[in-house]
Amino acid sequence: MHPNVSKNPNAGWYEAKSQRHFLVEPSRLYNILYDFQGWSRGTSPRLISKVDNESLVYSFPDGSRVSLSIFGRPGNLTRLEVLQDNLRDEAKATLAIDYWSVTLIEIASRLGEQRLGIASAPGKVNLFLRVGPKHESGYHDIATVYMAISLRERVIVEGDLDWSVNVAGALPPEQLAAVPTNSTNLAVKAAKQVAEIAEQDIKYPLKVSIDKSVPVAGGMGGGSADAAAAMLAANKVWGLGRYAGDLMVASEVLGSDVPFAFHGGVAIGTGKGGTLETVESTPTYHFVLVMSPFGLSTPEVYTMLDALRDTRGLDQDMYLDPTVSKSFLKALRSGDPEKLAPELHNDLMESAIAMRPELVEVLQAGIAAGGLASMLSGSGPTVLVLCRDQHNASAVAQTLANQGYLAFTATGPEQGARLED
Repeated sequence: MHPNVSKNPNAGWYEAKSQRHFLVEPSRLYNILYDFQGWSRGTSPRLISKVDNESLVYSFPDGSRVSLSIFGRPGNLTRLEVLQDNLRDEAKATLAIDYWSVTLIEIASRLGEQRLGIASAPGKVNLFLRVGPKHESGYHDIATVYMAISLRERVIVEGDLDWSVNVAGALPPEQLAAVPTNSTNLAVKAAKQVAEIAEQDIKYPLKVSIDKSVPVAGGMGGGSADAAAAMLAANKVWGLGRYAGDLMVASEVLGSDVPFAFHGGVAIGTGKGGTLETVESTPTYHFVLVMSPFGLSTPEVYTMLDALRDTRGLDQDMYLDPTVSKSFLKALRSGDPEKLAPELHNDLMESAIAMRPELVEVLQAGIAAGGLASMLSGSGPTVLVLCRDQHNASAVAQTLANQGYLAFTATGPEQGARLED
């Protein structure tokens, strides 16, 4: 049964519920709803009762009845609650849900209000990563080459009475369950950051819905992609008028990967990773990504790297001023995966493997399945397998899937964060 459909146990009929918020005054919404010929889409409802700017009740030819309740809220936000009852069966109730989904969109269009903000941003891989010594601030300087890939996070924000986060997507349930749904979610922090840089009070809370495709805690910047997309969407819904470039600059306080989620494509990241230099004219590459059943904490992987270096008595100064090798950039621009394969590098691989030795087996499996090279993406634990072409990537993914791994294909580079509506 649809979650918004229920059966009245006493009367035996079904009812359907819908709800939507509009950025208009209650009187404007009431006037649209009162003009039923403008929204009834071929039906002929009959007005039963009304309370100006508060409620309307209509009956439909099939014997069902709909109650439209209007509630004004601060910030010019109006909530509409729809209850259609006396529906003969569950199928009729489900059709009613579909009817109101379309009707409310049409009403929003007539009102000319921009209640929804929809944006997406890509996940990333680090094809090259050098890590400098730890600063007193607790951070490390890095030199990395980011590539945005074809796995995109989609974020929908809409005005609501309270802040909330919903998470869905094609990832395994345990991955989705690992995403926080409270104020600690990076997308919520990102939305609030937009109001801060615009030097305006938050107009009203937002409901944030995230459709995930990037592995969680996998070193692929899924949370950072959510943040970038949420900033674009919140900027639109609140009507703050900030340029995407302003948002990108401001996003670095949310994490070093967030500016790159705006940027997309291929870029060299230095400092904490948020200072970006575009790498132009990078050809398309094909990858297989192998998801792990566990996550790794990025700070803990860096801490392990420091511990390994200290254990060996290595002078930390030898890691000062990390840079990206010229041979890597030359191979990357060539478009030849055979040349790129031996140039892939990640300083964090050793520390991630020290924490999770079983990753060695996954890395080896990617090569045995026909990949050219395998490495961890960022701090891991997602394994990245570089392939020759699309056909090779499909074959490698299928082989790994047959062995019980959760593997899927991706390409890069990919466009950065963008509005979708």
